[in-house]
Amino acid sequence: WSPASAVSLADVVRNALATYPAILVAQSNRSVAQFDVARARALHYPTVDLLGTRRLAGAARNLAQPRLRVNVWASGAIDATIEREGLREGALASREIETREGVAFDAAQSYLRLLRGVRTLEATQRNLERHEALVKDFEAIASIDVGRRYDLVQARTRLEQVRLQIAEREAEIASARESLALYYPTPIPVAELSLPPELPEPAPGAAQVALVGHPTVEAAQREVQFAEADTRVTRAERMPRVDVESTVGAESATQLVVSWPAFDLGRDAAERASQAALAGARARLAEQERLVEERQRSALQDYLAAQRRESVSQGQIGLVEELVDVYRAQFRIGRRNLLDLLNAFSELSNAEVTFEASRVDKSLARYRMEYALGRLATHFDRNSP
Repeated sequence: WSPASAVSLADVVRNALATYPAILVAQSNRSVAQFDVARARALHYPTVDLLGTRRLAGAARNLAQPRLRVNVWASGAIDATIEREGLREGALASREIETREGVAFDAAQSYLRLLRGVRTLEATQRNLERHEALVKDFEAIASIDVGRRYDLVQARTRLEQVRLQIAEREAEIASARESLALYYPTPIPVAELSLPPELPEPAPGAAQVALVGHPTVEAAQREVQFAEADTRVTRAERMPRVDVESTVGAESATQLVVSWPAFDLGRDAAERASQAALAGARARLAEQERLVEERQRSALQDYLAAQRRESVSQGQIGLVEELVDVYRAQFRIGRRNLLDLLNAFSELSNAEVTFEASRVDKSLARYRMEYALGRLATHFDRNSP
């Protein structure tokens, strides 16, 4: 292994953006919508059918002849259909971007979750080493002074508690690996895990909610526009249309065909359904705006909280390390009991675990801010690790 070959968070995210099925599904949906636009535009062009009839009874003639049909006027239904399908394609394009954002964040979160588990496990293992050394000392003491077996039992009890914590950390790591395998199937060695480069600090105006250009909001807005266009389509489909129809053969004819669905309960229901769908789309837009606003505010608060925890715990480690040294020295001369020293070990371990966790949490919160702003995936598109 070498640093050049290490798998970074950016490698994991880019692999997910290139291969994750949800993105491929979104791309496929957008491609289908593009063909739907082409199909709607084709309604303006002539169609040619081959008609065939065969007499079964009576005086009818056997015929086989082509028929050409072209629309002259459709009360705006065709243009409305083209507009609707174009808006649908735009909405699905925004959904594709939204899907990429979600996959990018989930992949980054899975990587950092694994890194967090590894870092906190390392901190807990340092605590284990301190307890093992203490137990070893007391085993030697208890072999000489039977009256100190109480201290040995107490030290062993704390040692087992630390071992239980390590087992819990290892279970968290195993779960995190399974989550990461969704986005990067190849197992990543612990030695290759590292904190990603820090993103720039949030701008002074980061607390202000930004909805303009957000892919989730844009998708909801375009879905409202699509629903509005659909109401125009269903309304126009209840209006008259004029076609020119021409047949060539034994019974050649060119005729103007006028049709008007004067009574059609199905079309009436379709128009009402489109109006109901429009109301739902507007409600979803309002909901998405609220969710995006809440997500952006929460992401900023998470980042600031993790930043404070990192700063406080870093200072606390130095103080508690000094406290452990003092308690150990006082314990040796009988001015402190074993419980005081064990509690100091616990405080030091808590500070170390909090520091390691908060470093990763701060990085994750910063990525969550980019995700909340709808620009996390584009960051990985533009930048190298």
